[in-house]
Amino acid sequence: MDIASAAASYEHLFWLLMWIGLGCAAVALICSPLLKRMMHGVK
Repeated sequence: MDIASAAASYEHLFWLLMWIGLGCAAVALICSPLLKRMMHGVK
């Protein structure tokens, strides 16, 4: 395997990981008010 094809393969992997991370962050941001409400003042 040459370096160019390996770099292209890893580029795809890092893009995929970035989108997965952004998706998880968006879900956490959306669920945050619901979780706060469910905690009923727990500190």
